[in-house]
Amino acid sequence: MFGKTIVGNWFLAPAITGRPAHFWSLVAIVIPTLIRASVQGPVTGVPLLIYVPFVLLSAIALSWRHSVAVALVSALVGSTLFIEPRFIILAGPTDWFEISAFLIATAMIIKFVHELKGTIVAEPGSPAAKFRNGIVFSSEGGDAWASWHGQRCTVRLGTKDEVAEMMQDYLAQCALGKKLAS
Repeated sequence: MFGKTIVGNWFLAPAITGRPAHFWSLVAIVIPTLIRASVQGPVTGVPLLIYVPFVLLSAIALSWRHSVAVALVSALVGSTLFIEPRFIILAGPTDWFEISAFLIATAMIIKFVHELKGTIVAEPGSPAAKFRNGIVFSSEGGDAWASWHGQRCTVRLGTKDEVAEMMQDYLAQCALGKKLAS
């Protein structure tokens, strides 16, 4: 049930933006930092692991830019506080390796989540259709294109003349349907 809620409400919804996005980015850094700080003594081999689920959640709920910021700041905070020697940024090769592995893994997570979100939202008739704010029509090079607010993908509909004729026919059918229903 919880997984279905995350997919239904977070994954398919548009990314959180503006001040709420800044707030949730900060939360995605502070909570794992507090959890990790509550563990007594250094935990060998996994100083940044606690941040990974929070980067995943930020990738699901926030824009890719905010997710990248969460990953970068998490790496900086985690390195400073939890990789020995503490309170020294990038003290040695271990730090470089830990941070590089963390950033590569989180970059892959962020890229995968945002590509998957874009693919699912682009599907006609997808559950994400309820989050769209309407279709935007445009023309370029004699072709008609459709896109959705907040989405990167566009769909070629055909030549401008063909689409104009189809739209006129569609509007005539709608008008006839209303007339017959009355």
